[in-house]
Order: sequence, then C-alpha cells, then structure tokens
Amino acid sequence: MNNKILLHEDISDGFMINDDPIIDTAIKGGAYFIIKTLWDFYGVLSGATYAYNNTLQNKKLTNNLKKILNDGQEWEVKEYGDANETPNAFTYGTNSLYISSSLVKLLNEREAMAVILHEAGHTNYYHVAKSIAGENIFMSFLMSVLIFVTHGQFAAGLAIGFPFWWLYHATGGFFIPNFFSRMHEWEADDYAHKYGYAKDLATALTKMGKYYNANMQKCTSLLCTIVRTTEELFSTHPDIRDRIEVSLKKSKNKNLKGLFSETIKSLGINPLKFFRSKLFRKISKGK
Repeated sequence: MNNKILLHEDISDGFMINDDPIIDTAIKGGAYFIIKTLWDFYGVLSGATYAYNNTLQNKKLTNNLKKILNDGQEWEVKEYGDANETPNAFTYGTNSLYISSSLVKLLNEREAMAVILHEAGHTNYYHVAKSIAGENIFMSFLMSVLIFVTHGQFAAGLAIGFPFWWLYHATGGFFIPNFFSRMHEWEADDYAHKYGYAKDLATALTKMGKYYNANMQKCTSLLCTIVRTTEELFSTHPDIRDRIEVSLKKSKNKNLKGLFSETIKSLGINPLKFFRSKLFRKISKGK
C-alpha cells in the first residue's frame, strides 16, 4: 500500500460517518444546514421577542398601515430609541415592524409610511426566512466541498475553513447571497411603490442619505477609502442613489419593471453584453 493511500486512511480514520466519502459529505453538509438554520431562526426569534417587549406601539402609523394594506393581518408598527438614535427601520419577518424615533422625526408622515411599507414588503415576501435558508444552502455546499477535499479531517478542515469563513463574512457572503439580498431590497421597495408611495420613498431615502453623509466620518487616508469602497461593494443593500432613481421612475410609471437588471447594476457586474442589449432592457421592463 503506497503512502497516498495510507495518508487517506489516517486522515479519514475517526472522522468518517459513512465509508462512502460522497454519502459522508452529504450527511455532514446536511447536518450543518439543519443545525445552522435552526440556530439562525432561534437568533431571529430571540431578537424579535426582545424587540417586541422593549418597544412602544406607534398607534398612528399602525392604524394608517392597516388602512392601506387592508389585508386582515394584525400589523403593528413599533417605535424605538430616542432622537439621537441612528435613523433606521427593520423587521424580523413578523407583522411587527420597527422604526426609530429619530427616523419618525426626520421624515414626514407619508415618507415614514413609505419606509414602513418597505419593511412590510420584507415580511410579506418572507425575505428573512429566504435569506437564512439561501445563505445556509450556499454555505452548506461550500462546507461540503471542504469536507470532501479534507476527507472529513477536522484539523485540516478548520485550518482551511476558518480563513475562508472570515473572508466569507468580511465580504458580506460574496456576490451570490448578496445578489439575492439586494433583490430583496428591490422587491421591498417595489412593495411600497405599488401602494402609491414611490415618490415618498425616494424623498425618504434622500433624507436618510443626507443624514448618513453628514454624520459619516470623512476619509482622510487611502486605507480608509479602500475599506469604505470595499464595504460599499459587498453591501447587502443596493446603492441608495440607485434606489432613489428607480423610485422616482416608478412614481411616473407604475408598470416599470426590471428588478433583476437593477440588482445586476447595483452589484457592479456586467458579465454578458446581453445585459446591455436593447432586448434585455425590453424584457426586464416587461415590454
């Protein structure tokens, strides 16, 4: 028996669940997906419970949202923080939507409702669940490849996997999960658009953008510029200027489509000339 075979047996010994390396990899990859997904949903549930119990209902926004949607669901808009809080709004994927007091103060009533409708879109399109499942499917595949290559050897897998894991999270999950994350943002924007709040969302994003720019520390070094550019490149959200532009277009043309092309554009990717063709533009706009 040659050294290669001995090495394989030594590495595999004690780490293989099944003698067949493909089955072994599938079991471990599947186990990773199940455990990580359950853990992520537990984190979301814990966060949602804490947020719900530590925020107050904004009755005016809640009642207005129910009137606009009129879907029989028990929506609730919860307000948190104070005037010094960074303006923000979010959802855990439930019918409770959260908006900071500072954002309520920054925006007028229709602009605030446009932001709330964006968050309602995330809930109604199950974006939180889809993001968790999508990211974990992607990571399970990568982990399975890593397990297969290292023959299930824990130390070797850790040595290779940890830098890879750090790079994955440092870059926001590379482009594949980012593509779907940005698609979700476009869909949520479109949810506000279809209720007649496209222009209000554009002005809300403009005000938020001005606030962030005014309160963001200016870069005075090359390193800072590189870091900030990298953060923007791998951001889970599309560029706010693109979102404003699309919202303004939607305010003039409610039938405008093209979420896929906008997502491609926001990622800075143009892999095929087809994406720049007149045919693609017509298809993406539903013409």
